[in-house]
Amino acid sequence: MLSRIQQYSNLVVHLRDVVLTDLAATQQVDNSYERVISSLTNVRASAQQIAKMWDEHIRKVTSGEIARLTGQTLQIDETIDNELRPDAESFVNTAARTLKEGMQCLANDLQMGIGVPNARNAMLSAIAS
Repeated sequence: MLSRIQQYSNLVVHLRDVVLTDLAATQQVDNSYERVISSLTNVRASAQQIAKMWDEHIRKVTSGEIARLTGQTLQIDETIDNELRPDAESFVNTAARTLKEGMQCLANDLQMGIGVPNARNAMLSAIAS
């Protein structure tokens, strides 16, 4: 996973170097990229917390600590809904905001607007030259 992240980081730095020559613009891209990476780190932390909480709940259910079998019905006596909700909301909101706003800002700083029909062609032309 880290090697893939490093490859993407190298690609972003390469795009920055190809597209921008102005030091101030380069610094702006670096700041935008740092915000995206920082936000994605928070998303990852939320996902890890959700997984940890879920794994602990499953452990308690399978051990019979918080669940019992009555006939063919499994009755779970403890819910994690209230504990899980804030982390799930944080995960979804931060991920969506990062992907939408952070990537748009980074793309704009790289002078490649997201959603612009010719943005991909402009990027490919910049890389090829």
